[in-house]
Amino acid sequence: MARLSKAQFLEELENKNLTLDTQSEEYKNISSPILVNCKEGHRIETNLKTIRRTNFRCPVCEGESSTGLSTPNPQSVPPKKGYRIIGIDNATQSFGLSIFESGKLIYYTLLTFSGDTTARLNAIRDAMENMIIPVWEPDFVQFEDVQLQGQGFGKGFKTYEVLVKLVGLLEMSCARFGIRYSKVRSNIWRSNFLINGKGRTEEKKKSIAKVKEMYGVTLNDDIAEAILIGKYRVTLHEKSERKDLF
Repeated sequence: MARLSKAQFLEELENKNLTLDTQSEEYKNISSPILVNCKEGHRIETNLKTIRRTNFRCPVCEGESSTGLSTPNPQSVPPKKGYRIIGIDNATQSFGLSIFESGKLIYYTLLTFSGDTTARLNAIRDAMENMIIPVWEPDFVQFEDVQLQGQGFGKGFKTYEVLVKLVGLLEMSCARFGIRYSKVRSNIWRSNFLINGKGRTEEKKKSIAKVKEMYGVTLNDDIAEAILIGKYRVTLHEKSERKDLF
């Protein structure tokens, strides 16, 4: 593919309501880093390959339009007023949670559990069935699916087995209360936010950076990923609502 001329490159930016920042490096190819400004003046570090994606939006604008937080560190769940989605980064020790209401992020927290596997799973079940569902009143719960990634039948499989039990527990808790739910593979929700990395550590760092970019808060990876998982479901819900209008 021939290299774009400067005029063609700038035209592609203009089609996405973007302008090249004066401090940006020169355009070299679709993967080379550039700085652009959205129509609201937010500076975004990206590349043309990312900009070309149909779901590309300024992350700062997206965050500003979808936050309902009264403070950067919410201490309690506000009374329910609209359609409520809970996002969960499910693990048996560090359990990230986010709440979106009417499309806006209104709460996030981290629950931690200790003891052996059975004790942790029982504690998570109690949290789901005594607090998260009956008190927080979600209309939908989104959590992460689990997949075996070539670990074989050693230590990796033991971890996989525990995570499968956790997913089953979440499904049963939601079903018990008649709450709609869905599980999503990590590569699916990450692609929604253009997150990719060479390994889990890099992906976690990028999730933290994405939440910082969108919502202006620096959180650990468990909470950051719970927010992105919840926001992923919000995006799907909003798309289904728009379809219902036609």
